[in-house]
Amino acid sequence: MGDEYKEDLLGQFRVFLETQPPPDEHEIQQTDLFSLYSELATLRTEIKLESRQFKATLDLLKSVVDTHQVHTDSELQQYRKEQITQRREIMRALLLDFLEIRDRLEAAKGFFNKYQIIAEECAILANHCEQEIFPSRWKRFFHREVETAVTVQKSRVSSGLQKGLNSLKNGLWKLGEGQAITLRRLDQTLNRYRVQPFETLHKTVDPHTMRVIEIDKQPQLEEGIVTEEIRKGFLWEDEVLRLAEVKVNKLSDV
Repeated sequence: MGDEYKEDLLGQFRVFLETQPPPDEHEIQQTDLFSLYSELATLRTEIKLESRQFKATLDLLKSVVDTHQVHTDSELQQYRKEQITQRREIMRALLLDFLEIRDRLEAAKGFFNKYQIIAEECAILANHCEQEIFPSRWKRFFHREVETAVTVQKSRVSSGLQKGLNSLKNGLWKLGEGQAITLRRLDQTLNRYRVQPFETLHKTVDPHTMRVIEIDKQPQLEEGIVTEEIRKGFLWEDEVLRLAEVKVNKLSDV
């Protein structure tokens, strides 16, 4: 293909472009508005559809979150209840151990008080004792010097016995006082934890707070009356911490 032919084709194309009428602006505008409205309608439909899907997704997510929250709250509440129950059981066992210690302290205090009274009585007897080491009928067989020596020896023995008994009495008093102080402090500790003893003596037996250990028979009292408290019972707040062990009056043999 020669250069002349190419130039001829290019010239014809230029003429075509120069002689072609311009496009109608109104037609272009009509076509653009229709396309725009169509696209907007399609977009609105898609937005509505996506909104419905998004709302359904949100509702499903909210339902899942609410279910999970309810389940979590239930588990948390159950865990707290179990924790409170566990702590209370541990505290209950600890308080029962304190009560066992209190029983031993109270028994020791009673022991020291009892033997302190015995020591006091022995000291009084030793102080007023005038019994001779040897009977009077033996005196005629001894010289005055021997009798004097015996009297001196008796005085020494009596004095030593008196001192020993006084020392024993003082020692028992100090031990008893120490036990009483310890017992009072333990009672104060129990009181801080709202642990209180309850009365049973001369009351009608209550199976919810008392355990019958022994049977008594006193005709002047009604049946079912507590005549002796063998082991003290305690309340912890509004709960029975330990049952009281009691002796109960029973008139009938059946």
